[in-house]
Amino acid sequence: MGKTPTKTARSTSGDTPKPEKRTGLFSHSETPDAKLVTVHRTACLLSLGDSAVWRLIRDNELETLNIGRRRMVVAASLDAYIARRIEARRFKDAERKPGCKPVVRSRSHAALA
Repeated sequence: MGKTPTKTARSTSGDTPKPEKRTGLFSHSETPDAKLVTVHRTACLLSLGDSAVWRLIRDNELETLNIGRRRMVVAASLDAYIARRIEARRFKDAERKPGCKPVVRSRSHAALA
């Protein structure tokens, strides 16, 4: 059995057909410039699970709106959350003594500590 041919877009100039551009999983309804994103999309953007995003919402770390029955995360609050996390990390790093290296523990050592 042979390979299944890929879909091609028709070329208007008569050149060789070009492969169709594949879009992202959520690009049909949410663009990178979206003002509101779903909880699931927020989880994807932050590389977290949906439960972790719901926890951030519960803790007022992310601003949301209800539209009908859907809970939408305000994209600007995502940027603010990331900025707060970066600032907190910088503050934590600044508190560390200059000559001290951070302690890195493996999972097995962390469980014993």
